[in-house]
Amino acid sequence: MFGGSHDFVIDRSTFNYAGRDVNISTNDGERGLHMLYGHTSTSAVFNAEARFPPPLCHPGTREDILRELKYWVRHDTPQAFPNDSSIRWLYGPAGAGKSAIAQTVAETCAKIGILAGSFFFWRSDPSRNNPERLFTTLALQIAGAMPELRSSINSVIIKNPSILTSSIETQFNDLILQPWFKVQVHQELLGIPPSSHLRNDARRQTPFSSAPGTDTSLSPPSLTRIRIIIIDGLDECSNSPDQRRILSILGDAMRRHPLPFRILIASRPEPRIKDSFNKSGLKTICRWIPLDDDIYQTSREIRAFLQDRFREILYDHSHTMDHVARPWPTDNQIEVLVQKSSGHFIYPSTVLKYIDDDSAVPADHLDMVLGIQPLEGRNRHLWSWMLCTIRFYQRRTKRALSWFTSLGQS
Repeated sequence: MFGGSHDFVIDRSTFNYAGRDVNISTNDGERGLHMLYGHTSTSAVFNAEARFPPPLCHPGTREDILRELKYWVRHDTPQAFPNDSSIRWLYGPAGAGKSAIAQTVAETCAKIGILAGSFFFWRSDPSRNNPERLFTTLALQIAGAMPELRSSINSVIIKNPSILTSSIETQFNDLILQPWFKVQVHQELLGIPPSSHLRNDARRQTPFSSAPGTDTSLSPPSLTRIRIIIIDGLDECSNSPDQRRILSILGDAMRRHPLPFRILIASRPEPRIKDSFNKSGLKTICRWIPLDDDIYQTSREIRAFLQDRFREILYDHSHTMDHVARPWPTDNQIEVLVQKSSGHFIYPSTVLKYIDDDSAVPADHLDMVLGIQPLEGRNRHLWSWMLCTIRFYQRRTKRALSWFTSLGQS
């Protein structure tokens, strides 16, 4: 929005943060939020223009895991989830669909007003491949989603602007934890019960179970409702020590304090991340959700995804597909693609983007894909590299798909 500009203040203004995620209306007293905006990653939030179009779960896929996550949000009681209600770790290999699930949950929570904030790490983006802007970005979103915390967050920054360049431990404490404590104290002085006693009322009124068009005007104040924080691609954060710091900060806070947050973290199960989740502090408050083909029947879902998308492609390209025999594609062709996917949604997604190219006949591109043989060598490091660099250019796609096929069989 203000590319190339810095060290300035705009009074009495209104602007949208990161593609509609947080609406900030400011006056002379909200200079702190303006300063905070300058230290956020506008490309990291779930609806950022830089991420468009974001990955999403195809209708009818990942239903089991999405149902579990919705249940987790709605049933915040020790009886429902003993000792593990605060954090969920969604993990799986590259291409398993973690970001699509995180994005789908973020959009659902945003629509019903329970998304506190989101941050999608990305290795090739300097503003979101390290933790420097993680908690500042979340704090600005929280200021918009939870009005009771807005003034406190703003005041902290006005009183101490250096917080914006402090350690992430200090930022989390001063921008998120302490504002919540201040509001809790204020509520207690007014005779309002602590949030921990109000969560049952909030849960009964959560819009997850509301029908479309349900009037939620009688919902309780925002602080009585559990809010969701979503952090995707933790493994895309630049180095392992920073990954461990993030998990330590979140784990300690959620274990020690009755915060109104639930945190969904998605990443690959890299050894050091897994070790961090195995430590006693996180282990007692976190439930692991593996993206496993046996558990969530990924092959069945990939098959349904391919069938639906091929129907759309056939309709959209009907003018170039008149000469192609029906049915297209055949069941055998779809099954080959399912097998090549090896349980990873990124393979069929890549294939479909290539086949849906307006510059060629989809049937020709499908034939080319089906004729690809895996390249020699199975270097696992190429998988991560491909995720960061592939842009689906026609001249590169055949070799790219060969790599995916080879790595999927590793």
